Amino acid sequence: MSRAVPALLALLLAAAGAAAQTSTPLDQAKALYAEASYAEALALLDRSEFQNGFEQVHQYRALCLLGLGRSDEALASVKLAVAADPFFVPAAADVPPRLIAMFDAARAELLPDRAREVFTEARELFQGGDLVRARPRFETALRLLNDPVVEDDADLADLRLLVSGFVDLTKSAAAMEAEQAAAEAEAAAPPPVVPAAPPVVRPAVPIEQDLPPWRPPNREFASVSFSGAIRVFIGVDGRVTSAAMDRPVHPTYDPALLAAARSWRYEPATQDGRPVPSERVVVVDLRPNQ
Repeated sequence: MSRAVPALLALLLAAAGAAAQTSTPLDQAKALYAEASYAEALALLDRSEFQNGFEQVHQYRALCLLGLGRSDEALASVKLAVAADPFFVPAAADVPPRLIAMFDAARAELLPDRAREVFTEARELFQGGDLVRARPRFETALRLLNDPVVEDDADLADLRLLVSGFVDLTKSAAAMEAEQAAAEAEAAAPPPVVPAAPPVVRPAVPIEQDLPPWRPPNREFASVSFSGAIRVFIGVDGRVTSAAMDRPVHPTYDPALLAAARSWRYEPATQDGRPVPSERVVVVDLRPNQ
């Protein structure tokens, strides 16, 4: 019996050592945080390299920084967590309410820009005819825009409508391809598979796109050229749903240009003959009076 006790202790120590070796730096940091050893946990996270799970790494950095009273740095870590995964939100039962509030604020700030980036990438794929890769990106952009932290943002309403239209388009295209594949499978002697032709996209055509008159505020401006661009979002009825300056022309001219753009009319863009939402960039050049 006396020999069994040392042997059992040695076995337990070996098992504990093996467990310590297999735990990750993030697991160790979580354990240190649970013991309120915030500085030690933060130091471990800062000196370790991680291959994945970046959002949790930044979450625990933020928790440690909050524990140390360094709120500004905690918010910066929260933003890094949102950048790593814009859909990541810690469980409210696992973290203090203050951290949840930080995540809500950071996501409300960062999600609109992230949605625009994903939409731009999806639109480029769509315009290149790559519907397979474009569709999930359009759906991701729409999911970002429909997130509870930004769903009531009126400034995103036009973009949400535009993205939703592209989601519907790609779904329709996918459904047509599926129907075509099913019909070919049922045929007794199916013909060679021919890739579906890319969609025929026709851009919006201006019907009424008059620029407001340029009235220079003084003589000096009257002899100088100014240029810029305005981006207009066009609905399926050809009317402008919203407009924004892509590149400012002149501070005194831009408000009049935005107001005029909202009354412009177009033949709507079409996708295979069907009207679809679109956008158009109009370049504006103001020349000196001759």
